[in-house]
Amino acid sequence: MELVDLKACEGTDPPSRLPAAIEPRELGGVHLMAGVGGGGKTHEQLIDTGLRNTLFVPPSYELREEKVNKYGVDSKVLAVALGGNHEAVQAIHRYYGSIIWDEVSQWSMQSLEAVLTRFPYHQHILCGDPGFQFECIFDRAADTPQTPFTIEAFEALGFPVTHYTFSHRCKCDVLRGVQNTLRQMIKLNLPHVICLGLQKLR
Repeated sequence: MELVDLKACEGTDPPSRLPAAIEPRELGGVHLMAGVGGGGKTHEQLIDTGLRNTLFVPPSYELREEKVNKYGVDSKVLAVALGGNHEAVQAIHRYYGSIIWDEVSQWSMQSLEAVLTRFPYHQHILCGDPGFQFECIFDRAADTPQTPFTIEAFEALGFPVTHYTFSHRCKCDVLRGVQNTLRQMIKLNLPHVICLGLQKLR
């Protein structure tokens, strides 16, 4: 019987015993799914049957409730996963292999360090839109300086990033053009131009 390496190298064909439609995912490690709201970055992870013993970790109970009701996924909020409840943390170690962290644009790089330190043997999938969504929420009680989570800093650590650029949530081509223009303005750091443009749209 021929053994097949499931950790197919990037750019190679899928292993022969997998359907052609399946894209092999790197086993273990840390991966960022970054991009526009409605792009499917979180949805695709929550419906991926190749991920086993998955835990969804959002920042809020409201988002947790929404995803639990829609996908039936196991979930704990960020404050519990990184908090001091020993039993809750041990349950994550015992029962889950893949953790999907949502809204990581609100993280600092120190948050990432805390996650990887507490859960060093899990597969980590991070979902968010750093630089374009709600900004980093700093821990006021922290003793050391904090830096916002950015794609550039994440890539500098050697971790892969998958970009989502098309929003399935937007059904209007005109609105899609406005959204793309605003994202480009944000990327170029032109807040005054954004304000003027929004005033003209009224």
